[in-house]
Amino acid sequence: MPLIMWEMRRRMRRETGSLFLFPGIAGVLLELANAGVQLAVLSSNAERNIRAVLGPQSEPLISHYLCGVSFFGKKGKLEKLLGRAAADPADVLFIGDELRDLEAAKAAGVAFGAASWGLNSKETFARHSPFRIFTRPEEISREVLSG
Repeated sequence: MPLIMWEMRRRMRRETGSLFLFPGIAGVLLELANAGVQLAVLSSNAERNIRAVLGPQSEPLISHYLCGVSFFGKKGKLEKLLGRAAADPADVLFIGDELRDLEAAKAAGVAFGAASWGLNSKETFARHSPFRIFTRPEEISREVLSG
């Protein structure tokens, strides 16, 4: 497994210039940041890759980065990120596109929003009862800003 992760990160570094945010994400990040929502990124990818994909407009909107997470270590890293951000788990919505994101959120006592446009489908997530399943990025800001 570590060799697979290493190879994935190597390929990501090489292809970062050809990767872009999903349509609508930059606008959602800006809207949330302008409303005073503290944004963080927790990823198994390298921080420099994440910052490069976010680009100069979105990258500064993120208050905390915790990247390079091991394949099996998201719960511990999520708890560490909560501490860094001085965030109450009851006030956090962790958005992710993988089942291991959902599992980490549940284990850390954090609500999970499934991004069904990413790795796993709406149907896959529905079987695991996330707090919310998002089908479009704009739904995230509506959920966060209305609650």
